[in-house]
Amino acid sequence: MSWALMYHRVVPRRPDTAPYFARGTAVEPETFARQLDWLCARHRLGRPGESDSQRVLLTFDDGYRDIVDHVWPLCRARGVPFAIFPVAEHLADAAHPLWFDAYYDRVSRAAWADPDVARRALRAVDVSEPCPSDPDLRWWVRGPVKQRLHGAGSTRADLLERVSTALGVAADPCLPAKLYLDRAALRALVDGGVEVGGHGAGHRLHAGLPATELRAEIDAAAALLDAIGAPPGRSYCYPDGSVDPSARRAVGQRFERAFTVEPGPLTGVDRLLLPRFIARDRPPSDPGWCAATADPRFTRLP
Repeated sequence: MSWALMYHRVVPRRPDTAPYFARGTAVEPETFARQLDWLCARHRLGRPGESDSQRVLLTFDDGYRDIVDHVWPLCRARGVPFAIFPVAEHLADAAHPLWFDAYYDRVSRAAWADPDVARRALRAVDVSEPCPSDPDLRWWVRGPVKQRLHGAGSTRADLLERVSTALGVAADPCLPAKLYLDRAALRALVDGGVEVGGHGAGHRLHAGLPATELRAEIDAAAALLDAIGAPPGRSYCYPDGSVDPSARRAVGQRFERAFTVEPGPLTGVDRLLLPRFIARDRPPSDPGWCAATADPRFTRLP
């Protein structure tokens, strides 16, 4: 029985990383190190595509520079392989960040001591819910404002600018360089034996995309891997786990396997619908750090 764990950011808690912890997509480096030690003591950590059916895979979405700052050093010291999935059009040498990273950046820099800030932000995106009496970062990154932006489609950029104005913060032109790996770093990871896979061009949800737009997403991901010298037998990760039969077929034409965000073991499933369990910022002594630990088949691996 094999399993895959899903991470996004491994980074210290700071004001600028607080939204990721509030969202549940960040793990502190010290906690990650303890999780690694726990896994190494109990399991064999492997790579996607290995024939051994008894292994645990570590995967990291979106291509944050935390990979070289924290993940690679900690994994290399323990001989642990892992795979990362950068977004092709959102690298350190690109011109703009992912929309949710741009939103989190603005939220982290907002002057929440001013009660008018929250009210202005709600009005900016036509959210009618009552404003929290005491601004709660978790509410702002998981609540109706974020959901409004998530579903905005072609109007998202305009809404994000309206939110920025309401929050009184401007876009940070250096944000991509602060957040993401560049192509040189990705090449170094490939040369160091790290698997780099595809994650679309712009992190667009694949389910329901018109065929030409879906193909552009997948082709851009493949082109990035060609440019950094990633070897064949490549993996893909559907953005936000969004997949339908058309997306599955299209990805399968260019990639060997693909991961979703649905939980479950890897053994005996469709190679283009591989499940993963999200890892949380909790020590391994806490059963809540990963839902896979509730399955006795996971804990009994040699």
